[in-house]
Amino acid sequence: MKSSGLFPLAVILALGTLQVSWAQKASQRPGTCPPDNIRCIQAEADQCQDDSNCPGNQKCCHYQCGMKCKDPQGTTDSQKVKAVQDPLVTVWPGITDGKKGQSKDVVKKGSCPVVNIRCAMLNPPNHCLKDSECPAEKKCCEGACGKACVTPENTPADVVKKGSCPVVNIRCAMLNPPNRCLKDSECPAEKKCCEGACGKACVTPENSSQRPGTCPPDNIRCKQAEADQCKDDSKCPGNQKCCHYQCGMKCRDPQGTKDSQKVKAVQDPLVTVWPGVKDGKKGQSKDVVKKGSCPVVNIRCAMLNPPNRCLTDSECPAEKKCCEGGCGKDCVTPEKN
Repeated sequence: MKSSGLFPLAVILALGTLQVSWAQKASQRPGTCPPDNIRCIQAEADQCQDDSNCPGNQKCCHYQCGMKCKDPQGTTDSQKVKAVQDPLVTVWPGITDGKKGQSKDVVKKGSCPVVNIRCAMLNPPNHCLKDSECPAEKKCCEGACGKACVTPENTPADVVKKGSCPVVNIRCAMLNPPNRCLKDSECPAEKKCCEGACGKACVTPENSSQRPGTCPPDNIRCKQAEADQCKDDSKCPGNQKCCHYQCGMKCRDPQGTKDSQKVKAVQDPLVTVWPGVKDGKKGQSKDVVKKGSCPVVNIRCAMLNPPNRCLTDSECPAEKKCCEGGCGKDCVTPEKN
């Protein structure tokens, strides 16, 4: 009688075990977990307990750092190759230009760049398998951690843009820093691909915005450093140039251009007198010597080779004469003889 009473209990236990086993199989998704290639530094919180806790078709995988949701291997979905450049774009092997079929093993122009960085992962995943899976001119090359779509070297489109790369005086704290570009054609507008503080980057070149003419000499003795007015010619108004002086970077009217031949009248800053122009009429200026004598100047100029504001009496308004002043020639009221 006792044995007959134990039989129903055994049946119930067996059915319960089958139900749990069936539930586990039902929650198990197809495919296998990818290998655990990341070295675990410290244990992390579990992301899941079984496949049903993971989004989409991901599986709950047991890794050294804990339970993680990962894309499975051995399924159709796991054959997708995600483009690194655009996480929203997915390229399928066998599909080219949106048409399903046999993908063409097109070998694109250029060569793969040399990679000097050692990957910390064991058997890192590939983001592409061949050139046809990469957008535009990019090639599928061995990267730092697996294959990836990168800009090739030595392509015909290696355009060298105008200007020179700026000098970098900063030392990078990183070992083998990543490059943000490889050639000028990858940079927008007039920017060049130059060695920066930490790897190559697209920067504004020097001399590209250089205006004609030369900077006037630095005749002022600098007592203390001043804030820079500019960094290059493009930051200066009109045709002025950005000049490097002892007191800092200053915007100055250039020498060696038509504009630099202007002689500004001190008496009226709104009036500009051109050599060869008298009374508003263009022509050869007459070296007229006006009446009176130049006053004696007892002031010593602190500038070396100070600029002249006039050259001849004919450039001065009314009865004023062009005389040696405290700092260069200037239009002044003459003394009577």
